[in-house]
Amino acid sequence: MEGSPPRRKLRPPSPPGSAAQPSLDCLPSEILENIVARLGIREAVRTSAVSGAWRRRWETSPGLSFEWDRGEVDPAIVATVLARYSRPVASFRSGWVEREHSAVTDEWLVLLAGRSVESLTLGFAEFDDRRFHTIHSAMFSCRELTELLPRELPPPGRTLGLLRFPKSNHAKSLTMVNLPEHGESTLEAMISLSLLLEWLDLRSVCTDGNQMDEWVIRAPNLKHLTIESDYDYLWRVEELPSLQTATVKVDDDSTDRDFVQLLTCFAQVSMLELHLLATEDNALDGLPCSLEKLKSLTLHANFCSVSSILCIFSLLMRCPNIGVLDIEIMGSEFPQNDEIDAEFFNTLETNDLFTNLDDITLRNAPCLSNDMHFIEFVLSRVRLLSKFWVFRDDSNSLSKPSEEAVIEIAKYRRASPKSRIFFRSMEVITSYFPDSLFLILTQWSVALQKARLLHLSDEHY
Repeated sequence: MEGSPPRRKLRPPSPPGSAAQPSLDCLPSEILENIVARLGIREAVRTSAVSGAWRRRWETSPGLSFEWDRGEVDPAIVATVLARYSRPVASFRSGWVEREHSAVTDEWLVLLAGRSVESLTLGFAEFDDRRFHTIHSAMFSCRELTELLPRELPPPGRTLGLLRFPKSNHAKSLTMVNLPEHGESTLEAMISLSLLLEWLDLRSVCTDGNQMDEWVIRAPNLKHLTIESDYDYLWRVEELPSLQTATVKVDDDSTDRDFVQLLTCFAQVSMLELHLLATEDNALDGLPCSLEKLKSLTLHANFCSVSSILCIFSLLMRCPNIGVLDIEIMGSEFPQNDEIDAEFFNTLETNDLFTNLDDITLRNAPCLSNDMHFIEFVLSRVRLLSKFWVFRDDSNSLSKPSEEAVIEIAKYRRASPKSRIFFRSMEVITSYFPDSLFLILTQWSVALQKARLLHLSDEHY
């Protein structure tokens, strides 16, 4: 039609790699390496199919993360990939390795020792016959290692000459580790030769032998220590001058551990969690040191006997500056052997006790006589207290009914006018409800409590 604009011919597409349409290969090598480093190991290897120029790019790209979950990758393929990768490995974390593939991990460790691995996590599935895989001694040739989280250790005698992690300043975490007989000497040497070690986490460390030898934790730069197990495996600590936080939870009533010596080594910590075992005598009687720097204390203790209560107060009297106290009552399903009244607590020398205490939590409380007198005593002495949390053990048939406990607590005298008491069921905690009703006692007068006994407020847990 007249007056219509002339039609333009469409240009054919530019050939790949031309100036008009640059290809991915034209990007700077730093950007290409960054792209590959952001991929998981499986996806990084698959970039070989992008083009001929990309066939081997992943093999020389720095920063690849060798991490995968259980069943995601064939362990044999991992060894092939490691053999082709020519750069240092920053992090290597395997999913749970099944029994039929456990021997392949020996090849991994030999290759990783030559790849300057810095963070190493190995997980082995538990075998039905309770046998464990002993990992290859090449693990101790990983000279750049700064973080180690294995599930097994090599037997003694094979590795002592290589037991050295000079750059390990971040963490060693051993969880459900099975040591061969007398393997505690291997573990002791591994820790003591890691001169820069700052974190040590030992959980459920056991041995193949019937008995363990005594062994010592020596780590002059250790800042954070956690030991948790069902049995006491004869470890002990020497002076740890840099220690800041410590958690010791050993649930073994047969142990005769010297808790006075243990706490003397923890004198400089600011946070402490401790399982105080039930003993016939006060296990902390004569504690010579004061934990002046301690700000937060968590105790797992028994309230059934005089000796247990005395043990708690022997420690509290040596912690003048704690602001947070958390106590979980252990053995609450058993009757209280010794009935302790208010007069017993009043005879304790507690003039300088609780000076800075602001927040107290009592967990798993059956609200029996000893528990209630402890609550009454603390409320009457703590002048700066703002919150007292009481979590009642509702699963315990011996527990006092909640209403009776609340009414009794409401009568107690309080040294701090700003203190509030939160009364809650332990069952609510274990159910993980996102929102729950807290029973907040706000009145001092029993007469007012009858009219306004419980003030309900929604609080997010």
